[in-house]
Amino acid sequence: MYEYMTEPLIKTLNALPKLAGDPAHSVELNAVAQALEQMALSAAEANRAGADPSQRQTGSVIVDGLRAAAELCRNAVEQPA
Repeated sequence: MYEYMTEPLIKTLNALPKLAGDPAHSVELNAVAQALEQMALSAAEANRAGADPSQRQTGSVIVDGLRAAAELCRNAVEQPA
């Protein structure tokens, strides 16, 4: 999953507990969520092309992880401060 992520995305995810519920960071968190969803879509497309069932399973885990991270960002925006 980390091969899809940039250093700024990783730093933002690590800071989620501090950023959650802070309206000043809602635009940033929404942008990160959107970027993660795009990565999940790209990973899903790449995964469909894989012929090896083991690689497809690994690809599915990566897609699920990226989507879960995007959901965490969206939930952090919605949390009360």
